[in-house]
This record gives sequence, structure tokens and C-alpha cells, in this order.
Amino acid sequence: MVDDDADARGVVSNQLHALGYKVVQFIDGEDILVVAQAVRPSLVVTDVFMPRGDGIEVLGAIKKLHPSCPVIAVASTQEPLTEAFLGILGQLGADATLIKPFGLSVLRETIRKTGTVEQLPGFQ
Repeated sequence: MVDDDADARGVVSNQLHALGYKVVQFIDGEDILVVAQAVRPSLVVTDVFMPRGDGIEVLGAIKKLHPSCPVIAVASTQEPLTEAFLGILGQLGADATLIKPFGLSVLRETIRKTGTVEQLPGFQ
């Protein structure tokens, strides 16, 4: 989970944990990209608007390093041009996009739609 907002990062991380994921949190795109060079994540949920390594950079780098890794791009309705940016990320290869805030059932269904759900307790 990548988000510079600690509250948002915590909420989504808790949701992912409830779905059975082992969650690693990152405060910006630069940090996850260092780790992703050594370890393939099973899923990346990334905020779009971050000061160091935005969602576009994260998406491009993850897809280059791990083409089959699903990436879900998220943004807040408080950000300017949110829907436009999410649309662009979809065109650039994001497997799904979400507007914050969203609930557990929305996240579960979004992950399911990526077609990459592993055998996790939250999906049985």
C-alpha cells in the first residue's frame, strides 16, 4: 500500500489485511520501487498524488518490473482532476482505479475484477 497520507494508508492497509493480504506500507513511490526491484508484490494499491514518486511512476515501474502484478490506483475526490488522472492511469495499464474513500466490499470486488485473486480467506 502506497500513500503519503498516513490515515488513508492505514485504512486501506487494514482493509487489505482483513482480506488476507500481508501488507507492507510505503509513504511514497520511491520507497516501494526500491523494494519491488528485489521482491515481487502480489498486489499494489497506490495513491495517485504523492510528492515523491507519484502513481504514474509507480504504475510504470511496477508493470515494467513485474508485468503480471495487479496495480490499483486510488485518488481522493479532494484532488484536482481526480477522474481524469484515474482514466489516464487506466489507459497506462492500471488494472483498476478507485476514488477514496471506499469500503471493504468495494475493495474486495475491485481486486476480484483484476482476475488475480489468490486463495485468501477474504475471498472465499
